[in-house]
Amino acid sequence: MADKRQKRAPRRRQGGLSLVEILVGVLIGMIGIVVIFQVLAVSENQKRNTTGGAEAQGSGALALFSLEEDAQLAGYGIGLSGPDPIGCMVAARDATRSGQVLDFRLYPVEIVQGGGNDSDGVANPNPIADEIRVLYGNSSFFVTTRSFTASTGTSKTMDSGGRAGFNLGDKVVFAGTGASPQCVLAQITCRPADPAGPACTSGASDPLMVEHDPAAAAYPFNDGTILGAFAPTSGFAFNLGQAPRRDVFRVTTAADVQGPNRLIVTDKTFSNGPDVELAAGIVNLQAEYGIDANTDNLIEDSEWTTATPAPGAGWLNVRAIRIAVLARSEQWDKSASASDPSSCSPNPQWTSGASGALQLTNFTMTNVDGTADSYADCSESPPSPNNWRRYRYRVYETVVPLRNMIWGTAP
Repeated sequence: MADKRQKRAPRRRQGGLSLVEILVGVLIGMIGIVVIFQVLAVSENQKRNTTGGAEAQGSGALALFSLEEDAQLAGYGIGLSGPDPIGCMVAARDATRSGQVLDFRLYPVEIVQGGGNDSDGVANPNPIADEIRVLYGNSSFFVTTRSFTASTGTSKTMDSGGRAGFNLGDKVVFAGTGASPQCVLAQITCRPADPAGPACTSGASDPLMVEHDPAAAAYPFNDGTILGAFAPTSGFAFNLGQAPRRDVFRVTTAADVQGPNRLIVTDKTFSNGPDVELAAGIVNLQAEYGIDANTDNLIEDSEWTTATPAPGAGWLNVRAIRIAVLARSEQWDKSASASDPSSCSPNPQWTSGASGALQLTNFTMTNVDGTADSYADCSESPPSPNNWRRYRYRVYETVVPLRNMIWGTAP
């Protein structure tokens, strides 16, 4: 009888994945990992560039705001003086700083070009960035010119009603008249017929302000020597209030203790105050005067200059200053290349009129360490963080009308 059982086919041996299959899987996984890391690298680079641009934007906006705020106050207290006293050298001493000369120029604003000297020959330590100095008072009264008709080493005889607006302790600049007037700083120590103030040694009925009182420790700026040497017997008084400021804005270099590329402000009214950092990542600062030379109440394209006007009549038509701030990102771009123009930063520009016409002008650029530019493009290998082209830049510009000077000196 035939065997009806069917023979089963022999079962093949199952030994798992072969080596070839494992290697193929590893290869696919490695390709995936490479793609993922490439996407992350591109994403991080874009994020870094975006973040760097935002940092530069924030720093530049803050720097320009601080500069503009101070520049708008320039000349408060001296704006109504007329042009003659502007730029005179003010003799000033502080009894608490024996022997220290605190003289300063009566400029509402002064621009010292990068690497240049101010009107007294003092050099700007930054070779490429300008320095801006702003002077203004803080009297709470309406500040206008008061004239004096007689002068001694201890008092000034004011014209009728000329004592209004002066408070005890106010710092006042007394200026003579003429092309090169003599100027001196003093503090108000008494107001005649003022029941709230100390008695004036000259008599309560005279319209006098006693300036010099060596025994009054509260008025240290009344130096008998310089007040006694003040020769003019008539002139004008300019009230700067209790705490005037002469702020100096500049961009630091590698020689500064704060490090380079920071916008700092220093109050140098009567001595060198502390340096206050306003913004980091600021690599350049440029400024120009706007002078209405043809007196048409407009600043033409050809009426911008970097030269500080001469003291006196040179300030008659000064109407504004133009400010440009250059901010740089903190992060540098390793992927920037000469073959991709969008990745390699071009030379930043600002609007300058010093050439006689408003035009875009290149900022002077240096290596990040402050040395002379030694890179032609972004083709160096390996990529260098010292190449300024591998960073993102933002330029902030504004024109600030010198309103206190406009109100006081406009024809």
